[in-house]
Amino acid sequence: MEQNKQPKNAETPSKNDTAPVKPVEKLWASRGVEDVYFQREAQVTWWTILGGIAVGAVLTRLESVPVAIRAGQWYVLIYLLATLLVIINSWVQTTWGSLVLRWPISIPTSLLIFFQGIAMSLAGLSIITPALWYSAISVVVITALLNQWAFSRTHAWDNLPEPLVIRAKTGIKIYGYICIFTVMMSVLLAFVSSQLLEMIL
Repeated sequence: MEQNKQPKNAETPSKNDTAPVKPVEKLWASRGVEDVYFQREAQVTWWTILGGIAVGAVLTRLESVPVAIRAGQWYVLIYLLATLLVIINSWVQTTWGSLVLRWPISIPTSLLIFFQGIAMSLAGLSIITPALWYSAISVVVITALLNQWAFSRTHAWDNLPEPLVIRAKTGIKIYGYICIFTVMMSVLLAFVSSQLLEMIL
């Protein structure tokens, strides 16, 4: 019986007084919540403006699309659709990245996003000129790859679980193949320009 009795001075487990860390505060441990929110809003606004300019560039070429279709260049519709999908994909990825990555405002990433936005605008202006379109899309893909490289160097992926990191690396490989393809097509169409090549590629 005496063995079952606990001594009076037995230590009771201490309560954890530390408050649970909020998910937002886990993103950037060295920054406050207001700072994180401000940088997110500023970056998303910046990308939205660049995407809007790219959409405006596409709209300036809509008048030439029916003319190209009547001339037999029906594949211009595919370039138009592809350009809009690139703009949407770029905005979704960068906005999502600002929410889950440790992505503070910096000169390198801001420049890369800026050149990516300019390249998307040039792609929108070049939907009836496939050689220039592929060149512009090549710049879009290259800037996206450089952006991910910058993330890997600045530990921006630290908050991601391992499966998402693996998926991100797989996506980078796919972007690399797309980049090789677009560069090759832009060079090929620049030197061997033909309606058949533009339609097939």
